[in-house]
Amino acid sequence: MRKLWLGLTAMLAAATSTVTIGATPASGAQETQPFYAVGTVAARDVSTFRLNPVSSTSPGAASYVTADGLEIIVRPDTGYYRKSSPEATRYSRSTYDETVVAGEQVRVYGRRVSSQFIAQYVWNPPPSSQSGPIVFPPCTGTLDPNNPDVSEFLNTSNGIRNAAFSLKGTVLSNRAVLPCTGIGGINGGFRMTNIVDPLTIRADVANAVAAYGGTPTIFTTFATQYYLGNAPSDWNHVVKLGNPIRALGRYQRVSDGWVFVAKIVYSPPPEGGDLLKPSIQINPTETTPGHYEGHNPGGTAFGPPNGRFQADIVWTPSGPTDWTLTGTWVLINNANADPNGPEVLRGTLDGETEGIDLTLSLEVTSGEGRWFGAVGNGDVEGHIAPNLPGSTPSAFEGNLQLSVVVPG
Repeated sequence: MRKLWLGLTAMLAAATSTVTIGATPASGAQETQPFYAVGTVAARDVSTFRLNPVSSTSPGAASYVTADGLEIIVRPDTGYYRKSSPEATRYSRSTYDETVVAGEQVRVYGRRVSSQFIAQYVWNPPPSSQSGPIVFPPCTGTLDPNNPDVSEFLNTSNGIRNAAFSLKGTVLSNRAVLPCTGIGGINGGFRMTNIVDPLTIRADVANAVAAYGGTPTIFTTFATQYYLGNAPSDWNHVVKLGNPIRALGRYQRVSDGWVFVAKIVYSPPPEGGDLLKPSIQINPTETTPGHYEGHNPGGTAFGPPNGRFQADIVWTPSGPTDWTLTGTWVLINNANADPNGPEVLRGTLDGETEGIDLTLSLEVTSGEGRWFGAVGNGDVEGHIAPNLPGSTPSAFEGNLQLSVVVPG
């Protein structure tokens, strides 16, 4: 088991927060609260849909359910997730039309603004075990408060691996409690609110944000890096109450809780489109054993005509036709296809397959040209080419999305 944690400090007691959706109300008097609802889609149009019957809701939403059900408002930034089949264990990014289907059950998480229910995420079918409180797994061993190591809690038996996340929001609290010790008030973790733009193609992160009631706890370690205005900084200057931030790192579902560990925290969240949030379509093929490369058919920053993706991968069987994988990757955007030339990003990867479905977590470790000194992470969700039993895939394709910091 890889040790994910060098200095975990942990879950804060549940806190209530208010989050403004859309434009700030002129009077500041409108009530805004998180909500969830599970029900059957009875009717829909381009901007709203109605759940009827409603099988369950958060307590604050229950009184708004009428004989006609509950009306849900969607926005351009609402996220949609759907399983590819009833047997699938993962959700994939989807669309409004594919997710909100008349007669099918969905789960909605979002914000109630006065009497309007605005969806941030919609899942079809509803994920299980997402309405309860966050509970850190029971302590089965002894933790040394001076050198905590809770890797014993981290496992892959629940089907969700240690994977990448990137969240943009505001610091709600900058103190945490060390699990199993009762020691609190230490600066080894923080809580976020006003979560927007969860830069990931994994539905798991949206599930976790919803499970936290929109205010996820993010833990830090001795290795966490801090940036202020793209310049290296420290905890005291970045993790301040009310500071706008983006946190990047790894997460895992553990027992009945979600564990987020920050690798990088920067404030303010950098904007800038392609430079910091490249999204690329990749379809490399195996050219020599374990080495894959190919031209990228689409995307930003590393798209046509010169965009290329290369990877060196070690495949380990995890089932009759399934694999886990580790390796390194390079994105290239120069005329000579030079992995050490200008316009290059590189890093490490790990992931898994289930049937022909492929999910990868990427770490950005370095770059060249305008990407020099880059750090960050990202995901790939896609498919492998069908292969004979026992044979490693000859090719794969998918959508690669990164969140990158380039220190000034």
